[in-house]
Amino acid sequence: MTIVNLVFGRVVDLILLPFRTLSPWFGMIAASLVTALLMLEVYKLTSDQAAIRRAKDRIKAHLYEMRLYKDNMRVTLAAQGAILKANLAYMGANLKPLAVMIVPLVLVLAQLSLWFDRSPLKPGEEALVKAGLEASADPVALDLALETPPGLEITAPAVRIADVPHTDSPTERGQLP
Repeated sequence: MTIVNLVFGRVVDLILLPFRTLSPWFGMIAASLVTALLMLEVYKLTSDQAAIRRAKDRIKAHLYEMRLYKDNMRVTLAAQGAILKANLAYMGANLKPLAVMIVPLVLVLAQLSLWFDRSPLKPGEEALVKAGLEASADPVALDLALETPPGLEITAPAVRIADVPHTDSPTERGQLP
């Protein structure tokens, strides 16, 4: 798995290299376009286009049948059942391409997450650090302290804000309607 991840990482790195100095949106759009084009090609090569076309044609035919015989309940219900059956055939014809595409898409999404999900702090940028404690924990007795690496500084003292249960009703919050 490490080799596959390394290969996909290099491919994504090569695709996104020209966009490194630009806004992340440009890189995301480029990666999306390349991925979409590749997945369309994979879909075309792995899908049974004749079966998909037949299922779509059956769905259309039964929709026309429902429209033409809308006053006949028996024909309408039979057409709805036939539409459901044709829709299941359509979804079945799409399972093979989707099964083939799922693995590469997960790998690509994992690589894009590494690129765009998080970003390091830039010089001069401020960040808020939050710590969640269990309800039974006493923050004063724990003697918590934030240690920063060289180059980062703490600009504000620690603040403790006790959790207050959120309510949606104005009267429960003590406000009048």
